[in-house]
Amino acid sequence: MEWISKISNLFIRPKAIYLVRDDDNILNNAEVRDKLLASGYEVMDFDDSIRFRYEYDFKYRFNRSKILLIRFIDNQFEKIPYDIYKQSFKCSLSIEELVHNLNSRVIRDHMDYLPLALEIDDQQPGLLTARQTIELLNLLMEKRATYKVFTSVINNNLSSYATYATKIGEYCARYNELSLEQLSTMDQINKQFYEWLVQKYDSYMTIVSRKSPTYVFKIPSVMDYTTKFEQKKALIVIDGMSFAQWSIIQDNLEKIFSIDVKPVMACIPTVTSISRQSIFAGKSPKEFADTIETTNSEKSEWTAFWKSKGYKEDEIFYTKQLGNKDYQQEIKLKEAVVTKRIIGSVVISVDKFIHSSPSGLWSMTNELKHWLQQGFLKDFLSDLLDHDFDITITSDHGNITTTGIGGKRQGALIKTASKRTYIYDNQLIRDRVLNDYPKLGYPWKSAILPNDICAIVAKNHDSYAPKAQEVVSHGGASIQEVFVPYVRVKRRRG
Repeated sequence: MEWISKISNLFIRPKAIYLVRDDDNILNNAEVRDKLLASGYEVMDFDDSIRFRYEYDFKYRFNRSKILLIRFIDNQFEKIPYDIYKQSFKCSLSIEELVHNLNSRVIRDHMDYLPLALEIDDQQPGLLTARQTIELLNLLMEKRATYKVFTSVINNNLSSYATYATKIGEYCARYNELSLEQLSTMDQINKQFYEWLVQKYDSYMTIVSRKSPTYVFKIPSVMDYTTKFEQKKALIVIDGMSFAQWSIIQDNLEKIFSIDVKPVMACIPTVTSISRQSIFAGKSPKEFADTIETTNSEKSEWTAFWKSKGYKEDEIFYTKQLGNKDYQQEIKLKEAVVTKRIIGSVVISVDKFIHSSPSGLWSMTNELKHWLQQGFLKDFLSDLLDHDFDITITSDHGNITTTGIGGKRQGALIKTASKRTYIYDNQLIRDRVLNDYPKLGYPWKSAILPNDICAIVAKNHDSYAPKAQEVVSHGGASIQEVFVPYVRVKRRRG
């Protein structure tokens, strides 16, 4: 039952006139009036008998086809013209008549909440205190205001999609789940985004992005360009971090550090061996075709990039598997902060939470908050700043909550498989698989990939997990997976 029915069901006689005592100003609420008008009612305020007489005769005396509600602030029924009074029904309207579980005093003090209160009152398990009522209503009002991001108009361009990715991340960080309606909206937007990617993703390769990279593999070049040679540089790749996780991390850091965030596009398919390796190589995946299935070459690629910029090999450091221990226990890392000029590092905590999370974003968010409380990231950043490093944080790909549709065993036909993508080294084979199983997803081929690499990326919020199984995963071409944070960190002044 729609919330306005709680009010309209009190006035059901066709074409009747109701004199309504409305001391709580219920009929004066703009949303209530709009809904009543849309439902076939007319509402008049009685404040002056002469003015009322004129308006009533002009609008309703001879041409009244709807139910008419005449609103009084107090018991002034006797002031109504007698001919109208004798044909009217008299009643009163109050918060207590409409709301039974929420605290009526809170509703009376916050009449903007009235429509929401009418909607959720029957869903409550029992009587709520004033404090419980206001906390619930505040939370739901904030959630609804944030929900508008799902219905906002998205222009078909890079900037609009990037902004949308940050807003969706902030929403998911706060509420951890999407309703069925929101999922349906996101599926439509991600289909539109995929079509845009097919047309435009490769076109940004020709743009020289000196100060803000478009693709993650441009980050080392931007680090080099935006700092002097003498400046020490550190890159922290938080593997698997989407804007949802970054929103939580930023809340944890921004009281201590000055943070500048921009969206950047990961490599597609959004898998670690392709996108993360491209970051440390400072190259598109096409340029490391021989090692595209593994991350074992990241250290040598990172070293080679910075040697090409004039740094000595013994000045360059790379490490991965960070985040499992307290920062003070990372002896080699701490030594590198003191002795090296170039540091590349991989924090694996978020990716570990993704692949071990049994309950979707809710479980992963709780694990992430607990990890942040241990202080590894704060201590690492503080030590870097204490030793005059310029710091960049990014991610190799985002993630998305998915529902399994089941996978297809393809044996030797397939090169690499993950929960959201199948990668092939032969386009004819890929096309044949898609022809046989069109529900698997969309075809993907990009100029940044080696010539013989093509893929299928999952549609919507599907994954190749067992049917109906919910998992947080990556590998596809959704907004949540493709856009990741590109972050510059400095010490907050003051």
